[in-house]
Amino acid sequence: MSNTLTPIYQPSPFWITVKTGYGQRFDDNWENRQRLAQILFPLIAPNHKPLLRFLIEQEIICCRDYDGGSSLLKALCFMLYTMAEIEDSHLFYLAKFNTNFDVRIEADIEPIFGKNKDETKRYFAQSEPELVKAIEEYETRPYRSHKEYIRWVEENNMMEYWLNEP
Repeated sequence: MSNTLTPIYQPSPFWITVKTGYGQRFDDNWENRQRLAQILFPLIAPNHKPLLRFLIEQEIICCRDYDGGSSLLKALCFMLYTMAEIEDSHLFYLAKFNTNFDVRIEADIEPIFGKNKDETKRYFAQSEPELVKAIEEYETRPYRSHKEYIRWVEENNMMEYWLNEP
């Protein structure tokens, strides 16, 4: 699997001159992705997986290029995580560890674990040793199971917060 993602968004040609604050997003399409995620969330279904993967890829690039915050990325990852396949752990890994410092600190580890962290480790043992290493490091700390994590997000209305953060 490749760690290279191709951006399709068009950055603002004046992004350096319009930067007015820490954490500001400079990707011209960020608000479009946020609106689309807000529309998709109550309707998510398995046929949305390719779109969610695409949106996550674009948000990873945005966070990496512009030091953007992690809320929209966490929301998109959660939507995919609720119906993810084991291969999606690679994308969740990129979201947490190949973006920026803020995302690395704020993004949850549970999506990388997948539905069963031991199966995920076996699946990626040969192809993604860094992903396996991350799981092994984080599994020594407190974490939530797949079902516990979904319940925690729902009970704490995290999606409402993540999808509406400016």
